[in-house]
Amino acid sequence: MSAISILIQSPPNFTFKFYNKMKLNQMDLTLNAIKKSSKIDQEIYRAKIEFESLKSIPKLLILGTGDSGKTTFLKQLSILDGQGFTPLEKTNFRNQIIIQIIQSIHIIAQICQDLNLLNSMDIDFLRNMDTLNQSNLNGLERILNTNCLNPAFLIGYRYEMVTHGEYLIRNAGHYVQDNYELSNEDILKVRVSTSSITEKKFNLHEGIIVYDVGGQRGLRKQWMPYFDEVHAIVFVTDISSFDQTLEEDTTVNRMKDALLLFINIINAPLLKHISIVLFLNKVDLLETKLEFTTFQHYFPAFQGEQNIETVSKFIRNQFLSKSKRTRSDGHIIPHITCCTDTKSIKVIVDTVLSGVLKSTLRNIGFV
Repeated sequence: MSAISILIQSPPNFTFKFYNKMKLNQMDLTLNAIKKSSKIDQEIYRAKIEFESLKSIPKLLILGTGDSGKTTFLKQLSILDGQGFTPLEKTNFRNQIIIQIIQSIHIIAQICQDLNLLNSMDIDFLRNMDTLNQSNLNGLERILNTNCLNPAFLIGYRYEMVTHGEYLIRNAGHYVQDNYELSNEDILKVRVSTSSITEKKFNLHEGIIVYDVGGQRGLRKQWMPYFDEVHAIVFVTDISSFDQTLEEDTTVNRMKDALLLFINIINAPLLKHISIVLFLNKVDLLETKLEFTTFQHYFPAFQGEQNIETVSKFIRNQFLSKSKRTRSDGHIIPHITCCTDTKSIKVIVDTVLSGVLKSTLRNIGFV
């Protein structure tokens, strides 16, 4: 047999039926590949459409130092948007409330010992409280009714007690009841630290995407990737923290740290085109502190009578006077706020924030 005939000879057991089956298998493989490719193309197209639609949605970045009220503002947006909070979120809030009540009670016990506000038996009772059972709650209520704890609550912040520790302690009996539904006020007053990036979409004013990032010094390096994408910034600072130091560095004054951070942000070339809404937050706590703390001791440049109007005006000027922005740059819009006050936050969101975002989108051609 010649070499050519060997090459063209059919393989053993070859039949036309076998040949047709091979052809059909090849056709099935081809059709499956076409379908798979078409599905991938459709997914890419949908992703592209979604990406293009997201480009036109205003993006807001919430910045500020730790414990300034950033996350409280984010909670307010959930309330105003009508989204509310999921059962899992409420469970987590309740757990945090219980933890913060116990921690605050222990701090109050220490203050009472330092200031000799209670007898040793009551101090030991508070110090040893590690659960919120009915017996402990009865004893706590008895001590609260004596009003001996009021001075301790006033200076709790000096011992790093959470901002609304008094509120949580006075309402402790509610949180152990299985049928108690957390109120918005409860949720706004429990502290939730931000240690990662939170991205959330709201339907307020035709849609808005909000990024919340941690404010502690070690977390600020996370901010940089979001500067290129956002259309406006809300910078939140605690104006009642003039006599406090950072949790992560007790040698640094909290307000001075916030002031330095704000100056770096507003004067950064990368951010000069972005408008910033400055929340001078916790004005209610500032007013209380001014009754027994001398502001000038911490800020010697302050002159005049010490009251909420003069002090808040001085603080506002401290933040605004360091700006190197020109008229063509983004605006800085200051607001003295209390982020736990839903009504006042609604006014700011409906007027100032909405206007800033629309103006920014108009300038870049999306409106």
